[in-house]
Amino acid sequence: MSNTERPILFQPFDIRACSIKNRVVMSPMCQYSALDDGKPNQWHHLHWSTRAIGGVGLVFGEATAISPEGRLTPNDLGLYNEEQAEAFRIGISLVHSFGAKFGVQINHCGRKSWGRTKGKSEFRLVSASSIAFDEGWGIPDSLSVDEIEILAQQFVKSAVLAINSGADVIEIHAAHGYLFHQFLSPISNIRKDFYGGSLENRSRFLIDVVSRVRQKIGQNTPLFVRISCTDWAETGGFTAEDSVFVSKWLSEVGVDLIDCSTGGTLPVTSPPLKEGYQLSFSEKIKKEAHIATAGVGLLTQADFCNDALIEKKCDLVFLGRELLRNPYWTLDAAKKYSISDVLPKQYIRGY
Repeated sequence: MSNTERPILFQPFDIRACSIKNRVVMSPMCQYSALDDGKPNQWHHLHWSTRAIGGVGLVFGEATAISPEGRLTPNDLGLYNEEQAEAFRIGISLVHSFGAKFGVQINHCGRKSWGRTKGKSEFRLVSASSIAFDEGWGIPDSLSVDEIEILAQQFVKSAVLAINSGADVIEIHAAHGYLFHQFLSPISNIRKDFYGGSLENRSRFLIDVVSRVRQKIGQNTPLFVRISCTDWAETGGFTAEDSVFVSKWLSEVGVDLIDCSTGGTLPVTSPPLKEGYQLSFSEKIKKEAHIATAGVGLLTQADFCNDALIEKKCDLVFLGRELLRNPYWTLDAAKKYSISDVLPKQYIRGY
């Protein structure tokens, strides 16, 4: 079956020097299985490689902290030293050996760090402004300009460590109420300097880091950014229209794809939860910002995903919990479409 005859779900996606064999991506999902050292271990290596064997084109690890202070829990991954990089290298090599690409998503949780204890830990809690995430949470310190510069350097260092570990794609996490999102949203950013106020100012930190990361990783590596396209706020907040402007600016400094999620700034919201409920945002950004997008949000059915790609609502589909339930979702979808050349030879008799 030629590429033109195959369902688009199983057609390759070429981006810069990287060719992803199909449009199925495992979304970053925290496994809460690292030790205090933040290193990937056998659980992560097997979790990643199982999805590669299962036919996923691009496997993402979980949100990976750029510093000990920026982790969501003590059991999340970090990538800020050579020992962590070597542990990533082992897992990434396994994923490659089974025919998939690997992406590292780098992150700092800001005021949502150490969520199990509501931001209270041995580490200093920081954010764009001194506004707690919710009642009972620690009140973060507003970052100084010098501290923002240090964080920018840490993001660049983590991206370089990821590339040196063999990662094919870098994604910067600017969604879900974490640090970059805390700058983007007027709900969490009330700064009076050039990092606050206008959308341009609130985007400055993210745009600066993206520019530096692109310069350091070179022109061959794809660079993604995950954003929350809306805060789901009744009034104010970061909006879909804001997300289009930010996506255009990100494209101008070297971002290749916007990973379109939503929410996270407010502790309670009411999104219309159903399969593909966030695809309207990926479609809007794709059409209006003229950049590739990823669709994500309760995606479960192969036909639904394939139709979203056909209808140009997105360029890649990111599956999360569905791939936890079924690591072989992609192989099952291939069987549905009578595609046999994606099956590992060891599994053919099972299909």
